Amino acid sequence: MGAVRVEAARRNKLELLRARAEQSLRKSGTIYKTRKGNLLQLLHEMDVYQAELEIQNEELQRSQAALQESQRRYAELYDFAPVGYLTFGREGIIQEVNLTGAQLLRTARRHLIHSGFHRFIAKESQQNFHQFSTRVFERGGQATCDLRLQPKAGPPFDVHMIGTAIHKADDGAALCQGAIIDVTARKKAEEQLRDSREELQVLAARLQTAHETERAVLAREIHDELSGTLTALKMDLSLLPDRVAKGHGPFEEKLSSMAAMIDRSLTCLHAIVTELRPVVLDKFGLVAAIEWQSGEFQTRWGIACETRLPRREIVMDSDVSTAVFRILQEALTNVARHARASKVTIDLRKKAGSLILKVYDNGKGIDERMLDMHESIGLLSMRERAASFGGKTEVTRLREGGTLVTVIIPPPIQR
Repeated sequence: MGAVRVEAARRNKLELLRARAEQSLRKSGTIYKTRKGNLLQLLHEMDVYQAELEIQNEELQRSQAALQESQRRYAELYDFAPVGYLTFGREGIIQEVNLTGAQLLRTARRHLIHSGFHRFIAKESQQNFHQFSTRVFERGGQATCDLRLQPKAGPPFDVHMIGTAIHKADDGAALCQGAIIDVTARKKAEEQLRDSREELQVLAARLQTAHETERAVLAREIHDELSGTLTALKMDLSLLPDRVAKGHGPFEEKLSSMAAMIDRSLTCLHAIVTELRPVVLDKFGLVAAIEWQSGEFQTRWGIACETRLPRREIVMDSDVSTAVFRILQEALTNVARHARASKVTIDLRKKAGSLILKVYDNGKGIDERMLDMHESIGLLSMRERAASFGGKTEVTRLREGGTLVTVIIPPPIQR
């Protein structure tokens, strides 16, 4: 039944084509008026047939032009696709590759055709590619894998590969039609995210330990200093009636001793409070607090401390000033403990709305291996404090010796 319909459609098409050819001949005036002679009839049939061929030729030309345009568009889509396409056989010999694939492999396309794809696969990915090929060629269907490719020129890079089994039309040979997607940037972002999470976990654990240590130190200082002093004052107060009975001399002497103990307690209390939160930072601002901290550092550690500070106080959010001040304290602590320096310089300025703090010393210089270690709680703390305000902390080893800590906090509108 279907064959009958196809044959009927073919006849209709031929009749329509003949009608168009005869109409074309009438318009050209070459159709013969007499139909009596066989010769004239034959000539007429030949003219009609020629007209049919001309119409068919025009249609073929239009079809060929449309096909060429379609092929051109396909070639452009194939060659300039955002991923690399390649086709290879069981032995890994490349049959086809688009321009993107050639660019990824950093090799001219003419040098890739009929060459082995294996030579671009890094040693650590050879097993993955073997398993991928097995799934494609022996099991059929689609398979995926992650590979590291190593072109002859340039650094290695990571790709995600998707392959589908196909068969050649002429001999039915099995081929793999694959797509390779460069995922180097994604892998790097994932590694950075993973490292960041590990750093945050380490930082959280270390901060918890630091908090507990600070609480223990604070409790010990309060117990050793304030508790002891208050106990002594209580004992002295209990003895005052006896001293008064013996005369004013011993009484006044004991009052003087008690006053001295109270002064020591106040001094200890002030030191504890200052360690927890410097009063000068809240009352006078960051510039004054840095000036005070530099003096305290120089007195405590005997390391010369030079400051280059603005003449006027910089107006900023209290949380930002606290973060910058804590970063400075951490940097100075690192200088005192590790740098073996005789001088440290503190430079604070505001440039293009950004707050810039630089702390550099003339010591031995930081071990560059420490810069990427997650266990360095001090460096992690400085980086996280700056990052919380959209800023960054850079620690570098100076060529002439020493270490430079640079903190940049952008203006609020850029955070």
